[in-house]
Amino acid sequence: MVCGVFLTLAGVVSHADSPPLLPAKTLIASEVWTGLTEADGRGMAWDLLREVFTGVTELQFESMPYTRSVGLVLQGQRHAWVGSYINEEPQAVYPRWPIDADRLGALALAKRHISRAEQLKDMRVGSLHGYKMDQYIPVRMQYQEFPRTTGVVNMLVRDRLDAYIDGVVEVEEILARATPEQAALLAVHEVAQVPLYVAFSDTDEGRALRDYFDLRMDELYRQGVIRKVYERWDWPYAPFVKVVPQGE
Repeated sequence: MVCGVFLTLAGVVSHADSPPLLPAKTLIASEVWTGLTEADGRGMAWDLLREVFTGVTELQFESMPYTRSVGLVLQGQRHAWVGSYINEEPQAVYPRWPIDADRLGALALAKRHISRAEQLKDMRVGSLHGYKMDQYIPVRMQYQEFPRTTGVVNMLVRDRLDAYIDGVVEVEEILARATPEQAALLAVHEVAQVPLYVAFSDTDEGRALRDYFDLRMDELYRQGVIRKVYERWDWPYAPFVKVVPQGE
């Protein structure tokens, strides 16, 4: 994780040329996710946001832990954060358009044969602090959150936890850190797809950015630009198609 990394993007116009209420500089925070929001400014989500906002506001990206990015937006110190589930925070405002679909994976003992979310019912399920997976997996679970992933594999192997839920990429990374003996006992299964959004601050500027984001995404979708951004990063486009706003 790289914290406090700022990236200022060139090629923007003056505030006088911007649509009404849009800030001259837009501050967007995100956790570092491989291929999506890299600390050096590379990534599918960063490129998509450039397509949306370059020319109307100066973009400044900052890398930090997820919970900190949420907190700073809710405090009005940042304009938006990347990777929120819809209405995850009632004090934020959400666009119609998602930017991706989070493929949720369950890391569990292979003998449990978990292949869909319904099988998690009444199981001891964990995730990272602040992720609130129990709000998005539509079954009753014995849910708990951890401050870090250290120790998750041991808990699973020792039968102190039935499953650990996160994005498929993230749980595969946890599995890759396991010893060969542990890895032989575990398996990753995709159990759900949940749309991911850029969540904006509930301020005049945040709401203006949210509205402009939706307008531009309408245009970019019709022009095929969104698909091209996904293809540039070899990012799965099919999940996005499934979660675009109804009627698009």
